[in-house]
Amino acid sequence: MKRILILRHAKSDWSDDNVDDKDRVLNYRGENEAKITAKVMLQKNVSFDAIVSSPAARALQTATIVKKITNYPKEILVEECFYFSDMRRILAVIRRLDNQVDNVLIVGHNPLWSNLVLLLAGKRMLMDTGCLAELVSDIDSWEHFDTHQFTLQNYINPKEVKK
Repeated sequence: MKRILILRHAKSDWSDDNVDDKDRVLNYRGENEAKITAKVMLQKNVSFDAIVSSPAARALQTATIVKKITNYPKEILVEECFYFSDMRRILAVIRRLDNQVDNVLIVGHNPLWSNLVLLLAGKRMLMDTGCLAELVSDIDSWEHFDTHQFTLQNYINPKEVKK
């Protein structure tokens, strides 16, 4: 069984128009969104063997918050193509994952992440900031996975979590 946890970065800071998009960090609300999502992941026993993130500051910051709260011991892998690329390249990264990785957390951006959920699980949904879609499949190899083989098992929206 393989599991893909698709996490859209949390809310970013738009207060400075001079900051390059790739360097935009999380705002206060975004930091809280990431913390809430990570805590719900712990409550629901949602775990992962690898974290792969976009190189954008807001995605890496989201991944780092999740890593800290969940006590994930390994380094965050950075994948350049997770920053506004195309679906073909995203799928190629997933197919290259080590098969010892059963559960991967990928952190990135919309519209790619909403389109990825649609492609893999056939579910049309808006991946709002800080949201996590947990997709599972009975496949045993990343190399041979194909689209539409996954089922949406969990969806976490930090804005809907009671505090």
